[in-house]
Amino acid sequence: MTTTTTPTTFPSNRAVSPGISLKLGIALFVGFVCLCLSAVSVEQIFETRLKVLHEALRETQNLARSLALHADGTISTADAVLIGLRDRVATDGTGAKALDQLKMQMRVQAEADPSLHGLFVIDENGRWLANTSAGTSPDVNYADRDFFIHARDHLDNAPFIGAPVRSRTDGSWLLTISRRLSHPDGSFAGVVLASISMDLFQQFYGRFDVGPHGSIALANDDGVLIVRHPYEEANIGLDISHGGFFSTANVMDQAGSVEFKSVLDREVRMASFERVKRYHVVVVVTHQKDDVLAAWRGRSQAALTLLCLVIVLVTALGYHLCSQVDERSKAEAQYRLLAENASDAIICVNSEGERSYVSPSFSAMTGWTPAELAGMRRHDMVFTDDQAAIDDVLGGLDAGDASPTCRYRHFTKGRGLIWVEMRARAAAAKRDGVLDYILNIRDISTQKLAEEELAEANAELSAMTLSDALTGISNRRNFDQTLRREWRRAMRNARPLALLMIDADHFKAYNDRYGHVLGDECLKLIAQLLAAGVRRAGDVVARYGGEEFAAILPDLTAEKAAIVAERMRMSLVEAAIAHDGNTDGIVTVSIGVASLVPGRGLEPRELIALADEALYRAKEDGRNRVVVVEPIREVRTMLAAG
Repeated sequence: MTTTTTPTTFPSNRAVSPGISLKLGIALFVGFVCLCLSAVSVEQIFETRLKVLHEALRETQNLARSLALHADGTISTADAVLIGLRDRVATDGTGAKALDQLKMQMRVQAEADPSLHGLFVIDENGRWLANTSAGTSPDVNYADRDFFIHARDHLDNAPFIGAPVRSRTDGSWLLTISRRLSHPDGSFAGVVLASISMDLFQQFYGRFDVGPHGSIALANDDGVLIVRHPYEEANIGLDISHGGFFSTANVMDQAGSVEFKSVLDREVRMASFERVKRYHVVVVVTHQKDDVLAAWRGRSQAALTLLCLVIVLVTALGYHLCSQVDERSKAEAQYRLLAENASDAIICVNSEGERSYVSPSFSAMTGWTPAELAGMRRHDMVFTDDQAAIDDVLGGLDAGDASPTCRYRHFTKGRGLIWVEMRARAAAAKRDGVLDYILNIRDISTQKLAEEELAEANAELSAMTLSDALTGISNRRNFDQTLRREWRRAMRNARPLALLMIDADHFKAYNDRYGHVLGDECLKLIAQLLAAGVRRAGDVVARYGGEEFAAILPDLTAEKAAIVAERMRMSLVEAAIAHDGNTDGIVTVSIGVASLVPGRGLEPRELIALADEALYRAKEDGRNRVVVVEPIREVRTMLAAG
């Protein structure tokens, strides 16, 4: 590549046609600018409005998700106590000695968990056998309560969240969680009941700022309001299923956002909800739309005022420009070109590699003086691996590309390599039959570094949001996403999808005996052994919650999935982790296996319910075993039950 001292010749601009008044052209230009400013400002105002609404929804979505986790954790803690009480009654009966021991256990658990208002064991006639509420009259009968009626009339062992009730001992509002007691022959034997004070939720919800007219509500799937912040006692137990949020949103979805008119205050509200599926309750967080848009309206008015001032200034400037009608168009265009490109390096080079012009900013960028640049060729300045990128850009110009760009690494004097962005365009005319290229070069090293750091941060964030913080395997969020994705794929391909629900046997006893620190280490080891039990890239093992795990096995029938489950179970047995609180003296797991081919009318929750049922049977049959459900019969039973 050779250099010359020939000055750069830029293509001349056409002068304005003498038949068109320059003043008219300026007036049209000013009008066009004002119109564009108005259009851009109005567009930005409405874009800002959408962003404000979007941010408000994102805020309510995040808060609803957090509050749903709080509700799930609070209820599941009480439910875990009920399961223990139910098993204790089923094992020891309700004799005098057994009741004394049961009462002692209930007192210990109530004192250990401040969220529990009371624990009750109620017989089949509605009278309590044991409770933790001091001063409860022996004549109190609970046969009229909805939790008692539900347990009496339903054979399932699922937890039941009742409508809000007033305590018959202290008059406070309570949320009840109950489970059915059954005689050995399966007949109704009573209810185990835990109550949680509404004040626990009210105090927790009161910590969050949802605006002057926002609200936080917890309701069941039937639309009965359990608790609402801000608190009004008249709202407790109110049926809001007709109209408002429940007529707008599909609360059977896991989560969502809607806009609706409240049945309580008739105001338009923006709401996000998160459903706690296993307890059939939904958390709803709302903002009043007028509150969300109040600040936006003020800013919009200020922006419109500023726009009017700018239009006045632009009009005045246009009037001033009309007095400069004798300035030459070409000089004006050349001045604009120089002003717009002053901060970038500009090089004029022809297709034979001869540089006819190099702007001073190129020397400032690279550190080389004009004299040093005179004897340098392109391969002396550009990193070898990036030479082809420049050839492609210049080739694109020859092929008719208007303004191709590329990024490459450029050598400098004393600073090593820098990243630059080059934009090329062809000159309007050839000189001596050779086409000139005008290259606009900008240093983007700082931008490139920021892009790389952002990419690394995004990758780390993505990994964190999909992994369980304790065990390192997939978390519940990744499990839900994977199950939905694999469900759709299996439905498209008419292939089976298997699911394993895995529970560490008597793990509460492990924590009680060895402590939560060793309990966490044990959970990590269990997760590692379970993850090692799958051998295909598409299989996913996730922590489902607490000591419960799940495995998604695409394209496997129940029989083949049972082989994988048995391999997992045996890996725990062979590991022989000491557990004095377990029947076998070591850590074991119970596994429920289900597999089906997704079809019309089925949802992923049916597969989860099947696997949960199998897990329940495995624990009922003695734990440390694998149980496979009969999918066809089970699915038909669930569909028939509605």
